[in-house]
Amino acid sequence: MREKLIHTIERLYGASFEDVFKEKFHKKTIDECRNIIYEDIGVEISKTQLIRVYKEKNIKVKGRKISDEDLEKILISEYRSGKSIKSIKDKINRSEDYINRILKENNIEKRYKNKKSFYNENFFKDINTEEKAYWLGFICADGSVRNGRQKNNRIRYTLKIALSGVDYSHLVKFKTSINYSGKIKKYSNMCEISIEGKKIIKDLEKNNIVENKTFITKKPNLNKNMERHFWRGVFDGDGCITYHSKDKKQMSISLCGSIFLISEFKKFLHTIEVEKIHTRKDRNIYSASTGGNIVCYKILNKLYNNSTIFLKRKKDLFLDFKNRYEKTFNKKTISIKGLEYYFKNYNDIEIMNILNISKTTIWRYKKRINKNLTTKNPQRTYGIYMKVREKPTSCGWGSSK
Repeated sequence: MREKLIHTIERLYGASFEDVFKEKFHKKTIDECRNIIYEDIGVEISKTQLIRVYKEKNIKVKGRKISDEDLEKILISEYRSGKSIKSIKDKINRSEDYINRILKENNIEKRYKNKKSFYNENFFKDINTEEKAYWLGFICADGSVRNGRQKNNRIRYTLKIALSGVDYSHLVKFKTSINYSGKIKKYSNMCEISIEGKKIIKDLEKNNIVENKTFITKKPNLNKNMERHFWRGVFDGDGCITYHSKDKKQMSISLCGSIFLISEFKKFLHTIEVEKIHTRKDRNIYSASTGGNIVCYKILNKLYNNSTIFLKRKKDLFLDFKNRYEKTFNKKTISIKGLEYYFKNYNDIEIMNILNISKTTIWRYKKRINKNLTTKNPQRTYGIYMKVREKPTSCGWGSSK
């Protein structure tokens, strides 16, 4: 390559390289020589090529030699000022491996391509708002982190959230929440957001969001006011709402995760008086499920009622369910004591008219009362949702929660 370049210069200028140097390049810097060659013969050559040609011809390069120590200072200063490795490489005439080594020796964290995108890196420092608690829960379910793994001499701290393409708008909400200026990647049937930065990963780690968390995820310590928002995020990520029939008359819900997360979710359900929860294990993944319209309404209402951030398609399922069954959930329930009052003071025909129920229903609940006359809790209520026409004065009443 050097011989070809020398031959090209000698042929085009019609003189030996030494004579051309004395006439054209004497007392010129390398960059000035490169520009002259490009203007005269239209050939663009690198600094390295030209320096090697000079060495072959024993021609001294103009300018003082920079010491390695000074070179390192220039390199670090340029990098910290925001210059890219490529531009620094051209300026100091050193390889990319050399620049990476100097940065590593001086404990300087490397920037990555998407570092040009900015975001609120302190977003998860304090979980004190609904928005922060929700996204912490959602990342707990559907996010992944890479904590300081080395690849190609780079230390990577990465947060990724990948969803189905139908949930693209949900990633837009997350992008808005953390003021992210980058782009959301789109694929054929999925979308993904990827953020790099040590600070945000360390804050997530403090809240139990760690690398390879699938089987070891634990609930972080949160203020009680933030818990329902956290669980809504987890449910939007790994929860499921199911109807057992085409006419959507019977609902069940479930959540999958690690054994630690599922046990904490069950404790959360106990706080809203949901006791019957079925736990199953599939390899190392556990799931908690429960069914029945009343129970499901109670759980979903706790999670989604008066919420400002949620996965739209799941809240839409809840709203549809609520609209169809809201009248049922708001009706009065009668305790055993209340039923006893009716059975002692009215005949079956009168009860049918007062409570607007059938004779079969009356017979069924008379049978239940006979079985529960000795129960410890005489105020226990059954799921008897009746349209009451007149309110008795001396019987037990309660309202569904």
